[in-house]
Amino acid sequence: MERLSINSFGSWVIDYLLLTPGVKPTVKRLIAIDAANHGDSAVLNREVLPTKACWPDDSRDILHTLEHFNVQQPVIGIGHSFGGGSMCHAAMMQPDAFVATIFIEPILFQMKEQTEALAKKTLKRRDRWSQTLTSAFERSFEDWDKRQLGVFLEQGVIPLDEHNMSSGWTLKTPKEQEAATYLAAPHPQILHLLQESKRRHHFIWGSDSFAISAENRQLVERMVHHPSTTRVVAGAGHLIPMTHPESLSSIIASILQQTATGFQTEIPQRFRL
Repeated sequence: MERLSINSFGSWVIDYLLLTPGVKPTVKRLIAIDAANHGDSAVLNREVLPTKACWPDDSRDILHTLEHFNVQQPVIGIGHSFGGGSMCHAAMMQPDAFVATIFIEPILFQMKEQTEALAKKTLKRRDRWSQTLTSAFERSFEDWDKRQLGVFLEQGVIPLDEHNMSSGWTLKTPKEQEAATYLAAPHPQILHLLQESKRRHHFIWGSDSFAISAENRQLVERMVHHPSTTRVVAGAGHLIPMTHPESLSSIIASILQQTATGFQTEIPQRFRL
């Protein structure tokens, strides 16, 4: 099995997953990507990034990544938040691209007022720091797993001046691009497409999410049919990979093993994730 994951997957989630007994032998290759305006991709593309974002473009990028790396079936796609929404749309655009998908707190709903407010808040947020990064982020992300916070501090920021490491720090994902992503929103027909889909889609929600209401979560739960599943992480919010990496890895491992068992006779080779 090959697994393609997008957005917000720190190394600890992957490490926990591969350390789970029975998982590593089923995984042939793991590909993790940043959207064009996120993380390392944003750094590479900073001179050419448009001011507006388009989620379908990110979905097409996911499918092009599969093609570029000549990824062979069986493939499982995994995405969180915006990445979950983009992954979901990619799976609707090309249903045979994945034997299954796993969405963690995916953004599937049109939430104009909420996203506009979040975008405004993001644009007002501080995005430059001196050398006191650790103390600044420990206050802001006090509910994050400490190891995940360490990964973020190592991989999520970049020097203001790449030739001067004492120049201070800023985020790899510019706040203007983060805000543009919120405003772009998912494909308006994604829920209808999801309801019509015959593929395996697995949803993982946070019980205390600020982004996905219980009402919207229950709506998705009523839409999916066996062998698709929905699960809720107790005590978790929207940022499950950051706050509950071990719990999330355990759930993903369970889904992978169940999927592998279901495809043993149909697809004997290892999965690609």
